[in-house]
Parts: sequence; structure tokens; C-alpha cells
Amino acid sequence: MDHDVQVLKIINVNLLLQKHRIYTIRNINNYSIDEFKTRLSYESWDSIFGCNGNINTDTLFNLFHNNYL
Repeated sequence: MDHDVQVLKIINVNLLLQKHRIYTIRNINNYSIDEFKTRLSYESWDSIFGCNGNINTDTLFNLFHNNYL
């Protein structure tokens, strides 16, 4: 065989535990939903709805996704 085993024994190691955690909380309520709809309405969707049907679904989704981001 061409593999050797290695064993490492660590004694008296003190690990510092992170006590603080960062949480991201999204408040989803009627106001945030309306704000989301309003922001979407300000975007230009011509690149998606102006297509003549020769574009496949994946391309349409990518256009939508890029516009959404």
C-alpha cells in the first residue's frame, strides 16, 4: 500500500466558544409584502414580456432572476 496512517494526540487544548451569534430576521407582514410588490412594479420587465416566444424557459427564468436581483 502507498498510504501511511498518522495519529495526532492533542492534550489540554482550550477552545474558545463563540457566544454571540448573528441572526437575520425577516419581518413578513402586510406592509413588507406591499413594499415588495411596489418595488417589483418599478422594475422594467420588457426583456421578459417583450420576448416573441423563441426563448426557452431557462432563459426566461434567468432574465427574470437577473431582473429580480
